[in-house]
Parts: sequence; C-alpha cells; structure tokens
Amino acid sequence: MIRDRVLFLSSNGVGLGHLSRQLAIATRLSAGVVPVFHTQSYGIALVRQFGIAGLWHQHHANNGLDIEDWNIALGLEVAALEKRLEPSAIIVDSPVVFTGFGTVLQESTAQKIWVRRGFWPEQHRRFLENARWFDTIIEPADLAQEFDAGPTTDQRSEVVSVPPVLLVNPYQRQPAHAARRILDVQEASRVVALQLGNSFGDRTQALRQKLIDVLLDFPVEILDLKSPLERSQNPITDTGRVKPVNIYPSFALSKAFDAFITAPGYNSFHECILGGMPTLFVPNTAPEMDRQDLRANWSVDKGLALSMDFDASQEEIRMKIGQLLSPEFANQVSTRSDDVNWTNGALDIAALLSKQQ
Repeated sequence: MIRDRVLFLSSNGVGLGHLSRQLAIATRLSAGVVPVFHTQSYGIALVRQFGIAGLWHQHHANNGLDIEDWNIALGLEVAALEKRLEPSAIIVDSPVVFTGFGTVLQESTAQKIWVRRGFWPEQHRRFLENARWFDTIIEPADLAQEFDAGPTTDQRSEVVSVPPVLLVNPYQRQPAHAARRILDVQEASRVVALQLGNSFGDRTQALRQKLIDVLLDFPVEILDLKSPLERSQNPITDTGRVKPVNIYPSFALSKAFDAFITAPGYNSFHECILGGMPTLFVPNTAPEMDRQDLRANWSVDKGLALSMDFDASQEEIRMKIGQLLSPEFANQVSTRSDDVNWTNGALDIAALLSKQQ
C-alpha cells in the first residue's frame, strides 16, 4: 500500500555520487513510502535495477541547449511530475540547484530538503543562496571534515548534520571467498582493483594505462572496474592479468580486493576508509570538483590511505604501489579503520522523512 511518495531530484557529472547517496536514502525508507527519481545522470538504469521508478533529463552541457531554454524545459517537466505524484517531500542532492527546479520548490506544498555534502570548492560559494528554496538542509558529514574550510562550513550551524552516508554498509559486503567466486578471481591471487571511471575526463585513460603498466611489474591480478557511465571501453594493455569488470555498487564485492586505487570522491573515500581497504587515492583537483585533495591529505595524515598526484612519475607510482601492497601497511589500515566510529547517515535521513509522513 502506498502511503506517500518522495521525489528525488539530482544532477550528476563524471561520477555517481549524488545518485548513490539518494539511492542510500531511498532504499531505507519506511514501508509504503515510494521513492521516484528524476535525474540528469546517465546512471538512471541503476536506479531502475533497484526497483525504483526513474526519469532521465539530459544535462544542458551534453546537448548544446541554451541554458535558459534548458531550464524552462526542465522546470515544465519537473512541475508536471510533481503534480502527478503529489509527493510529501522533494529531496535535491546537488550543489547546483537549477532555476528549472525553482518554480516547483517555491510552489509545491511538499517538504523541500537539500542534501549537500561539504568540501565545496570556493567557486561554488554563490550556490549557497539556493538555501532560500528549502525548508531543511541536511549535510552528510565527512570523516575528513576537520580539513574542510570551504563555503559550506560558514553555515554548518544552520543545517541538520548526519553521519556519512553509504549505499552499502561495510558489514553487508560479500565474504572474500564469495566475492572472488563472483568476480572469477583465483583464491590465491593478490588482487588490486583500479576504479577510475571517467573521473579525469579525457585524461583518464592515460592515467589508467600508466597505473596498469606499473602494476604489471608486481605479482598481482588487476581488476579494472568500469563505471556504468563510461561510454567507451578503451583498450588497455592485457597480459591475461588485467580483467575489465562491470559491477555496481563495487563496494559490495570489495572484500575480494587486497588493495584499491581510486579517486577520493565522497562515496569512494568513505567506502575505502570504513571498509579498511589499503587504498591509493588519486585526487581530482579540477577547480569545479569537491576538494578531494583535502580528503586524501586527511587519510594520509591518519595513516588510513596513501595518495599520489595525477601527474606522478612512474618511479613514484612504483614506490607507492610497493607500499600499498606491503603487509605492514595492510595491518596498519585494518587496525586504524577499526577505530573509526560510524553509523549510516542514510538511516537518519530516512527516519526524518518517515516522521514527516
């Protein structure tokens, strides 16, 4: 029986961060509360795989539309959806709250909630004025929060803070032997998972190849985890030890990995730290991105991960990977991650929504 509906609105660029956070909340709603997604992410098919209805609207940057015309079209579409659903709550997860959302947010009688993570770059400060459209602002905390000095920190006293949000809890992961069977990985192999997706745009493939070239000097099997957003499967050096894998969410099978290499976006960062995985972070330092470099710095400072620059030399990469694969580092990460206290903020947000029904 449907008691209520919640409308989830999000954008998404090179990753799946906004969509994954919204899925974390949507999959924990009380029985009878039905989530419906409207997103600009190419990952919309993933939403439907969770049994959740979802509509896709192409982002203006991908179709060459004039931004004003695009916002008008977006607004008409979302307004029609809101009228049809009559949701009790509208949840936006995006630092940019498009003007196309504005009419609906101002006119709907639903509870309006803005879920926004921290570590904003300074150039996003102007988006803080979007707060006027919302009844409640929720900030999923960040384990590295003490390193955050970005625009949202000025408003921290005005928001509802919840613990970091994850789609898959660490204890929900498949056991190592089961995960390796699913991934068709030999039990005795040492496995390094490489998850870059399209994090660095056109430069991603060159980084992927450079990392693989160095990894092949070590006695490991390499899992090249493909993002559902990757539009092309670029060829990579394959000696029989490099295996492309398409899985989402990859964290569910991460106990199969002995080590991990990825960018420290919100979701990947928290999965690696809370999962106790020996990880080498490669931060995306593009000016429009969240401050991944600060998350990486925090993890290194706490002895929970390693970090390298995008343009690191092969010699530096080889040194980092040697450290990444050392038993001493694995033991250190395992011990220190056990000391990190955490509960899933998705439960807090879902509970807040349930109280409003």
